[in-house]
Amino acid sequence: MNLFSKMESDIKGLINRVQNIKDKPQDVSILMTSPIERLKPGKMIMINLPGNATSLTDDAGNPKDEEKIKEIANEGKNDFFEFINQDTQSDMRMNTHNAETVACYYSRKVNHLIEEYNETGQLHESFAPFADIFDDLISKDGQKLSLKEATDNMRNVVLRGHCFGTLVISELEHYLFTKLTDLGYDTDECAQILSAPTAIFSSSPVDIDKQPTYFKVVAYANCADKFIPTIKGSPNYKKLAGFSDEDVVSDERKIKKLKMGNKPNYRLLVCSSLEFPSVSELREFIVNRLNNPSEKDIAREMQKIYKGHAMSAISNILKKSPFMKLLRQSVREMMAEEVSSVVLMHRIQSKVHGVKLGSIKPKPNKAAKQQWKTARKEQCLLPR
Repeated sequence: MNLFSKMESDIKGLINRVQNIKDKPQDVSILMTSPIERLKPGKMIMINLPGNATSLTDDAGNPKDEEKIKEIANEGKNDFFEFINQDTQSDMRMNTHNAETVACYYSRKVNHLIEEYNETGQLHESFAPFADIFDDLISKDGQKLSLKEATDNMRNVVLRGHCFGTLVISELEHYLFTKLTDLGYDTDECAQILSAPTAIFSSSPVDIDKQPTYFKVVAYANCADKFIPTIKGSPNYKKLAGFSDEDVVSDERKIKKLKMGNKPNYRLLVCSSLEFPSVSELREFIVNRLNNPSEKDIAREMQKIYKGHAMSAISNILKKSPFMKLLRQSVREMMAEEVSSVVLMHRIQSKVHGVKLGSIKPKPNKAAKQQWKTARKEQCLLPR
């Protein structure tokens, strides 16, 4: 490539990057490797939403090979399936053999959407159609299902998001809430139905207060992640866990399991740093994953992994580590959590403006009963 061609390419890349910022966020669509119109009730449903590197364009807006992107998306889905199949099936009595699995990718890569959501809470309309695939789980012929049937259907849903995918899941909850209210479910019923699915988050740069309010979330993050701090409004996982700078660089790795006081639906696992496999193990993993990559590809993937952000990429290698064992245990516990108890804790700990308490009245213990009365006086409910 001569100097003129290189300059022309650089200018085109710059124009594309500027255009990415100027374009409406509605231009970013969620795609599926095997498109479906509706999820079917009666079976376990696993949906994988990866990071936005799994997009049809790169940072400069240049197109990528769609078949290769689909292949990567399906690999992520299969890793997720293996995690659920091996580690939760026996405890949850869920049949994964006939499970419906969905692998997603994105129409283009746009980096500013997470910061936009962190700063303003603005929803991105292009994500809304994705919520349509849930219609048969909550309605029939345009009419709402019984509360029990809708809750049971949604309990079979397990969402897994990495990085950008956690933004999509966070916004999905808003769109599903709107769908439920449009069908005629009251606020309490929405709370119960949306407290049924489980979401597994890895390396989320989304402000925790703007992550799901209802979905039962198990999130995990690495304090030594070099990417998340570059996103405005992203969580400071090191501060949340109370780790020092010394903890992050120490060979003595620490793990903390946190509950967020104002989010009873949320569990957070934070490690001070990751213990990476040997270079030869990582190399073998990358070669198998990318199918005959060049040395440049291997070096680029290695660099990504050592940034400590792509925890999903090394989860298979780390699956015998204490961190991954604790993660599996936390997912099992959260999936087993009774929906009514999550809703009760929402009622006690959260507030909404001008919305009265509704019909769901679990039987609390004596201490909780007093909190319940206080909550009724203050007209507390779910923050919407």
